[in-house]
Amino acid sequence: MYCSECGMPRGVGKSNIWKPSGAIVSKYEAGLRGIFFDTQEIENLFASLSEEIGYDVTRMVIEGKRKDSKHYTSGLLNSIRESGAEPPGPEEFFRIMAANYSVPGFGKVNILDYRENESIILEMVDVYNKAMAQGQAAGVFEGVVNRRGGVVGEGGERS
Repeated sequence: MYCSECGMPRGVGKSNIWKPSGAIVSKYEAGLRGIFFDTQEIENLFASLSEEIGYDVTRMVIEGKRKDSKHYTSGLLNSIRESGAEPPGPEEFFRIMAANYSVPGFGKVNILDYRENESIILEMVDVYNKAMAQGQAAGVFEGVVNRRGGVVGEGGERS
């Protein structure tokens, strides 16, 4: 499950290419690049940024991650299609994504309800960053069903 040399989850290693420059590039779409960060540091970064500019950046983080995840998901599905294979249907794709969410250390996701091309309700546990995880879920939804994904948190508040 993990590389014996560096501790990286094997799933991450199999889906990316490490360039000599140190850049990490997706095998599925060469324009996608990844970074690794300490989860506590990203929390500190967002808090400091919010304080510096005078308002909460949570909505911007969610929106940025939504766009990033939509782009990634669309690229992944296009690569599957271009290979001649048929990608899994939306419900199956979400199930696969939820089952593998913890592999790169994102946390745990359970699908509580899925209404075809309408909505998905997730339980997200021990996520790396709440705002980024919410944006990621919305972007994956949008990339799969080609419909804008929004976020409604516990208690019904919209982000």
